[in-house]
Amino acid sequence: MRNNTNLAALFIALSTVAAGCATSKPMDEGKIYKLYYLGGQSNMEGFGFSEELPESALKPSQRAMIYTGQMAYDNETHGGIGIWQPLQPGYGLGFKTDGVTNQLSNRFGPELFFGHTMVQQSDEANIAIIKYALGGSGLAEGVGYSNWHPDFSEGAGINQYDNALKTLRNALAHSDIDGDGIADRLIPSGIVWMQGEADAYDSQAAADDYRANLERLMGLLRAAMRVDDLPVAIGKVTDSGMSEDGSVMDF
Repeated sequence: MRNNTNLAALFIALSTVAAGCATSKPMDEGKIYKLYYLGGQSNMEGFGFSEELPESALKPSQRAMIYTGQMAYDNETHGGIGIWQPLQPGYGLGFKTDGVTNQLSNRFGPELFFGHTMVQQSDEANIAIIKYALGGSGLAEGVGYSNWHPDFSEGAGINQYDNALKTLRNALAHSDIDGDGIADRLIPSGIVWMQGEADAYDSQAAADDYRANLERLMGLLRAAMRVDDLPVAIGKVTDSGMSEDGSVMDF
């Protein structure tokens, strides 16, 4: 884990985007986008079937862009690469990218209707979404298939927090996210977090530490986006009850 290095590089990326927009002539100004980070585990990754969507939700958005970082387990080095593309179905389970081309899947996640809904709130708003999520990941060290704990030090010390920072850094390295040849302005506007099942399933200790771990991580993500009071929306999942004792998340 190299938190200071990762955050410093991210600050430079944010500053570069802002500076590029500030120096543009009025006639050459790009679009203004409200920027949101979406993260978490499986319910953020997305399991909805695109074939079940209405026709109106299938077309690429004209006012919402998305950068989804390639998922990677702890200590894998390919996490966080990606490209900006118009929002559409296919960024859920099974999505892949090599940083040059996106391979859309047949699934979608919360990003789809979140983006469409936020666009509909204003006749002029453009929305930019940066997404990084990994199914089965936990906040506490040793929980889930991989974890988000900022102090993770096993192996190469690369975990989901690092992958999220890398996703943000890579996404923000692009000043022209819609490819029209003019630098855009991205305004950090919020974080949407959907995670917790792994910790609630693992142990009482992980569940007891969840609030503190979540508050710390949200603080770090706010710092990464350079807005200390950035709004955070946290989703809640109802236990499916699909276990012998009727409770999957025992804690």
